[in-house]
Amino acid sequence: MPPIPLRRSGWTLAALLAAPRPALADKADSVLKLVDQGKHSDAAERCDRWAAHAEGEDPRLREACASAAWPGAEADDSERAWANYRARWAGTSWAPRAFDREAAAALRDLPKAETEANLLILADRYGQTPSGPPLKLAAARAAIRDAADADGALAVARRYPDAAELPSLVERFPAAFIQVQVSGREVDWRVEGKIALTGPLEPKVRWIAREADGTGELWDRALQQQLPGWGVPEPVAAALPVGDKAPALPVCHLPAMAPGWGPAVEVQVGKGVFQVPAPYDEGCGPEAWPTFLALTGGRVTGASLRPGHAVDLLSPKDASGRRTVRAWAGELSGTPQLSGGTITQQAGSAYVVTPISGGTPWATGKAPDASALPLTSRLKGAGLPSGWTVSREGGRVRVDGPPLARMPEALRSWSVPGDEVRFVPPALAAIFGLTAKDVTPRSPAAPQLNAAAGWVLNPDRSLQRTPPAGATVAGITRLDDAGVEGALGVVAGIGIARGRFKVYDGWKVDLDDDRVLESVLRVSLDEVPALVVVDPLVGAEAYTADAARVFVLEEPGVVANAGVSGLPFTFRKGSFIYMAWGGIEVLGATSRKSTLTVLRFDGTGFVSDRFDLGG
Repeated sequence: MPPIPLRRSGWTLAALLAAPRPALADKADSVLKLVDQGKHSDAAERCDRWAAHAEGEDPRLREACASAAWPGAEADDSERAWANYRARWAGTSWAPRAFDREAAAALRDLPKAETEANLLILADRYGQTPSGPPLKLAAARAAIRDAADADGALAVARRYPDAAELPSLVERFPAAFIQVQVSGREVDWRVEGKIALTGPLEPKVRWIAREADGTGELWDRALQQQLPGWGVPEPVAAALPVGDKAPALPVCHLPAMAPGWGPAVEVQVGKGVFQVPAPYDEGCGPEAWPTFLALTGGRVTGASLRPGHAVDLLSPKDASGRRTVRAWAGELSGTPQLSGGTITQQAGSAYVVTPISGGTPWATGKAPDASALPLTSRLKGAGLPSGWTVSREGGRVRVDGPPLARMPEALRSWSVPGDEVRFVPPALAAIFGLTAKDVTPRSPAAPQLNAAAGWVLNPDRSLQRTPPAGATVAGITRLDDAGVEGALGVVAGIGIARGRFKVYDGWKVDLDDDRVLESVLRVSLDEVPALVVVDPLVGAEAYTADAARVFVLEEPGVVANAGVSGLPFTFRKGSFIYMAWGGIEVLGATSRKSTLTVLRFDGTGFVSDRFDLGG
């Protein structure tokens, strides 16, 4: 079309310049047409030629040209390419989409060792895009990966409390995250924060004997390995129990171990392991009082666990000078066996058992089990605790130590009968029941009720068959002839023949309150007044010696004026049951003496007391 003369049209130059510019629209249309035809490169060349990216260009053209440039940026698909694209085509509708693609490329192309700091910068830059949360997670993972010590690990956990990878951080630094509290044999633990440790990362706890270098062995196993070195036969050591989650054996100090050795609780989280020191059992640490075995002529003849306490394995009499079952059961032979707080000695085909507590010995046909410790001269002593000394003093051994100064004056002098003593290591003493706490019976002993205990007396001072003040009547049944003979048959099983007895009467009572009745016989044995108590071990009756404990106690109160004393009666005072009777002895034409005899449970067996009620 030929140009239109301006003069003829009436248009001025200013009017022409102010008129719409259809040529620009034609440019945008041409670009869009090429884009529709898939000719993006041609479209992009035109846009470059026209400098369509320049600020201030027609928005429609810039929009068209941004569309044309998209495939090129997409082909590169790098953070830089999208950043350049976004800068070039800022203000178009394509720029926000490019920002999302830029963030996605940055996330995709992260270096494997990218630092938390750089990732936080990216997470802040692209926080409003879909890649923002993954970048924050990547920052958390980098922080967890790069934590170098316990303090750093805790700081990371506090910055990212919801990170799924925190359990792996606990595995690397378990001591920083798991708090352990040990109370006795109980171990409680908790994890810092809200970190769930499950499956293979669930904490596993065990008690160990820790060496100075941090290595450790299961506590019970380590203790078992020490015992043969002290003279404990290997079969006995091997028969001892091994605990799973807590020690089955005592947690005690072992003398002569290297510095740094001791009990510990080990906590394992996956491959991560740490240890915390654990306490010794009460009275079983380095400060524990010594335990002594007494030897005479190289033979173990007793033990002493504290001042004023001594177990005598030879004497046929008790502390009051009256004979016990050891006097009648036969000659003692063999090696004493220690187990369960008692020492067992063979006497013929039976066994005499002496409680460590110092209670009344008894006899039985039941042999000690395989876990009993033979008390022989092969048992090796250990070094005395700090400050303790032993010295010879006549036919005894004197023991001195700082804690004795805190004892009552009557117990400040500690002497042990025998010509030699051996200090028993605390662990060995605790395993087999040779500690100071074993002096106290495991069951409470019935208190002694002396002549002033509220007994009901007749005007002549003889005893009425009435419970003392504060007591109530308990059950008692007379044994018939068959019952008496059955009890004596059990006694014969420990080597005391029927022909040695003169029986006055027999009774069924429950003095130890175990709901199993004992048979109590008042007798003369080899013309010595005595009490026989047959205590069934299993069930209501005992027909053989291996199913019972047999106590024989010399008791002058059984006889009065060459005949049996008064009829017995039983009563309960507090939680204890007693059997008592009175007796009257004629001393002259006008002189008589009333006595009281009481049979009671002493915590391990039975003991009788005799009191003068006057005349």
